[in-house]
Amino acid sequence: DAILIKTDSLGNLDWSKRYGGVEIDAGYQLMEKKDGGYVFTGYTSSYAGSERHDLLLVSTTEDGTMLWMKVMGGDMEDYGTDLLEVSKGSIILTGYTYSYGQGQDDLFLMRLKSNGDTLWTRLYGSTLNEHSYSVDLADTGYIIAGFTKSFTNGLYDAYVIKTDWEGNLEWSSVYGGDKDDRAQTLRKVEDGYLVAGGTMSSGAGEMDLMLFKIDFDGKLLWAKTYGTSSDETANSMSITSDGGCLITGFTNTPEKGGSDLIIIKSDSNGDTLWTG
Repeated sequence: DAILIKTDSLGNLDWSKRYGGVEIDAGYQLMEKKDGGYVFTGYTSSYAGSERHDLLLVSTTEDGTMLWMKVMGGDMEDYGTDLLEVSKGSIILTGYTYSYGQGQDDLFLMRLKSNGDTLWTRLYGSTLNEHSYSVDLADTGYIIAGFTKSFTNGLYDAYVIKTDWEGNLEWSSVYGGDKDDRAQTLRKVEDGYLVAGGTMSSGAGEMDLMLFKIDFDGKLLWAKTYGTSSDETANSMSITSDGGCLITGFTNTPEKGGSDLIIIKSDSNGDTLWTG
């Protein structure tokens, strides 16, 4: 089942709630609603049938009581990965789909009413693979980050898409080197966007955590890597009051038997202030 856990400011459990059926159900990203309560997205097998995954979207009250659930998808795999609330409680949702689009899988952007009903859906991609993992408000419209294989030399590159308010494509850009590079999280800043993920094209290890900055037109301003001989990648990012960012991710150290949490604080130029 998907599970929500609410704690107080000291980490003590307030409540926990489960959502799902008899098969696999998982939450991927959670959002607190402006008028109280929560919405989360992920995927479900319990309500998809034929042992596949469909996109799952659930809205709850402040105490976790479910208000509504939406299951969306086609004959193949469909996943929700990130969401944000916009005007009048409506929801912008992103993810990727194997059921629809031009290629093996395409990324999508949806706008839904506050009750989960779909207003519009846009698909972006080509003949191979495109995934999205993060969406944010842009200077005018929305900005999505993920990865693409269709618009590269055959490997994966970080992929950023800018749309207008109706989800119509305004520009898209690819960032990477001669190996696999993927964007996992993106945030708008005063003069552009910060994008974080993982890179195998540069750095100290097989995969290093990557942070790069682009302007409002998608032009690359700078790129930094952080890592060791182990594997590191970013999962989420928040902008700090000093104009820098706080990145969380993981570092994979085989000799320790698994992965550890990593936290990196950078300044506005991407230079490391501290690592935890």
